[in-house]
Amino acid sequence: MKNKELVIDSAFKNLIDRSSLVGDLLRKETDRGCALVAGAALDEVLAGLLTVYLLKDKEIIKALFDNANAPISTFSARIWLCRGIGLIS
Repeated sequence: MKNKELVIDSAFKNLIDRSSLVGDLLRKETDRGCALVAGAALDEVLAGLLTVYLLKDKEIIKALFDNANAPISTFSARIWLCRGIGLIS
């Protein structure tokens, strides 16, 4: 379990590094644009977090995230799953 935690920690560091790009976008947007950009960024963060946490089988990841009826292809599904498995509070 320690190795999984280290991988997740490094994934968070990578996401934090990328967050400065989102900050730059937010400064240029209207209020409505900020809400859309921030929501999309958070959706990507949750997807990245789940991808790191789940098995590294590309076929499984594609089935879970990218297919037409993928169970965790929506923002709300990602929020609930991350909360359900304890990745976020």
